[in-house]
Amino acid sequence: MILEPLSRIISILDQHQGVEVYVFGSALTREDPADLDILVIYQDREGLRRFLDHADRQSGALPIDVTAMTSGELAGSGFLVRSKAVKIRELRPM
Repeated sequence: MILEPLSRIISILDQHQGVEVYVFGSALTREDPADLDILVIYQDREGLRRFLDHADRQSGALPIDVTAMTSGELAGSGFLVRSKAVKIRELRPM
């Protein structure tokens, strides 16, 4: 698992209210993924924009691929089940 980029995102997340982050894709199964797939759940577009701006400035060398949804969009999507996404704060090192 890619601990440094995940730690950076958690640090950024600590500074932004109204945003939840899930990780999915190869970052959950490989130690050297080509990118970091995250799902950002947001309450309002301005909060999402601030979080993404901050994350973009701190992303480092590993590209971050972002999928963003409101909690209402997420509820009807089945995305968490299909993608096997895990809350970033619940991840454990491989």
